[in-house]
Amino acid sequence: MHLAYHLETTRRDFARHVDFLKACLVEHVPIFFMLNPEDYQPAFGSGTTFDQVLGTLERQVAEVRGQGLEVEDLILFPGAGIPNTIASDPDQQARFHQLCRWCGQHQIKRMGLFPRVENREEATPKWLEDIVAGARFMADTAAEDSISLGLHVNMIAGCRLDRVEDVEDFYARVDRPNWGLMFCFGCLALAGLDLPAMVHKWGERIVLVDLRDVRGTWKNCAEEAQFGTGRIDLAGGLRALREIGYQGILRPEHFPRLDAVSSPEERKLFTQPNDPDPVSVAWTLAYTRGLLSAL
Repeated sequence: MHLAYHLETTRRDFARHVDFLKACLVEHVPIFFMLNPEDYQPAFGSGTTFDQVLGTLERQVAEVRGQGLEVEDLILFPGAGIPNTIASDPDQQARFHQLCRWCGQHQIKRMGLFPRVENREEATPKWLEDIVAGARFMADTAAEDSISLGLHVNMIAGCRLDRVEDVEDFYARVDRPNWGLMFCFGCLALAGLDLPAMVHKWGERIVLVDLRDVRGTWKNCAEEAQFGTGRIDLAGGLRALREIGYQGILRPEHFPRLDAVSSPEERKLFTQPNDPDPVSVAWTLAYTRGLLSAL
């Protein structure tokens, strides 16, 4: 298992961020990447082409590896809904095919992605047909370059995929060996599930892991918690991952602010909207590394 922290393709001072993560003893840097022009053109300019965005990604991967860290994972973001729409969108299909070829040439092994999941009472048979068809297309295309895909399943109460049997039925419909899970500690805990048990139940499907600590449930006062202060048995979940032989990344996310105050220089690193405080990031990464060392 490899401690990881993500950076976005839109970061302008990418090298400084990589240097910060290296100081935090991160091993892997997954990159959040934008597939569609409605996402990347507002960030890079209205005339930006997909080839230009791939060029930016190539420079960033080289920067990470040049500083002695590794990149083996992309996470498609914002991208909510790509699996829902890609089966009927030839332009999106062409970009995804180009991205997979690029990943195969640059030793990118895994991709994470986010679905758009309807509320249970609003989910139509067509919604399920579309997302299953999209998942099959993406899995088949990625398989040509030996890439595994991990879908982030929130299991928010009331959504079409809020029960274990619904998630398993969806995966049975997709039926592709490289179509797996982005296993989120926080989302599954908020759904009231036993994390170590779910690791063992879904172990063969786990492609990527998001680490969080939380309080409450989806139905009752759900909130983020600093690692070690919430309701999740982080050590138990990590131990279960080790028991099933998981070898991928562990990506801490959602950082409640600590009482410690970052310096002005540190705050220059994280200036984008919704950025976490750098002290909180560093503390959480150190806490996670300590857990891994103690297993």
